[in-house]
Amino acid sequence: MQGGEGNSCNISEDDITDFNENKKNKIQESENSYSDNRNYERGYIGSGGNKVFERLPELLSGMAVISMLKEAVLSPKPGLVDDINSGSHEDMDINHFVESSYSLKPYFEDLVKYCLKTYYEGRRIVISQYTEMRGKEAFREMMAATGNVNTHKGAIFTMGLMVLAVTEFMLRHSAVPDFKDREELKKIVSMNAVSYFSEVMPDSDDKQSDFNAESNGMKVRKMYGSETIVEEAEDGYPTLFGRGLDTFMHSLELGFDKKRCLLHVLISTMTVLSDSNVLKRGGTEGLKLVQNEARKIYENMENMSDEEFYGSLQKADQLFISHKLSPGGSADLLMALIFITDIFPSL
Repeated sequence: MQGGEGNSCNISEDDITDFNENKKNKIQESENSYSDNRNYERGYIGSGGNKVFERLPELLSGMAVISMLKEAVLSPKPGLVDDINSGSHEDMDINHFVESSYSLKPYFEDLVKYCLKTYYEGRRIVISQYTEMRGKEAFREMMAATGNVNTHKGAIFTMGLMVLAVTEFMLRHSAVPDFKDREELKKIVSMNAVSYFSEVMPDSDDKQSDFNAESNGMKVRKMYGSETIVEEAEDGYPTLFGRGLDTFMHSLELGFDKKRCLLHVLISTMTVLSDSNVLKRGGTEGLKLVQNEARKIYENMENMSDEEFYGSLQKADQLFISHKLSPGGSADLLMALIFITDIFPSL
């Protein structure tokens, strides 16, 4: 879904033409509410207000959901579900992603509340058994909302880390993070991810649950010895806060609209990420195919017309579908980048 320029975030009708009217209205109402609240909170924090934190759970959870919806309908995304087709997925479509996104709002809201409670009790904010338990509940709520279709398991973790990081930053500084603060956000994310994988997950009493079972990232790390989203998280998502943000900012400076800038980020991420979803479906040969195809587009995309660029994405989509490859790890990072850049006041 393409946001507007600057701080406005109007949803383009062209991006959601395949939705029924109910879905369109639902997304538009959410985005209008989120946009109004976001501008208010930015101004309030900047003037030193404290009551804003009472509204933070509603604000950040709403922004997280909108980020997921924007990623879902952004099109065309090679091999991925969007509002054109279902990519390499035969068991899900765009409507599953819409319902799944809305089902996770209470989860994000509870994460922010957890941060507020911990902070005001004078304790260090860190990922805990509570956040692990709440993540499992969110997974079950998502599965119930989608009719037992796993759309956003990875996003529960990745977006959860982003929501926790932004909340902690705002509590530390009584300010909204901006582009210049990306290294601090990266460090907070890294700290929580390392804590989760080294302390929280090993101590879980429910290791065999669907949510807590080995992730694709852990499985492919064992099988292929490759650096996966597990290492990405523990390092604070360098592909997102480094290459992703740099690509996004550079594309904006070149004058591309926001929709195309986000697709530039997706392609840029595909060229370097050892995507667990791709490795699971296609092994190292599948990963090589995805990265090579993305690299072909990446090396020329700044010089392509819109027609050439979107045409190259559609060709890549058909190629990935023919090999049943879906770069879902890259999509999760794009979703997180949308969340982060929608918060940055300078964008």
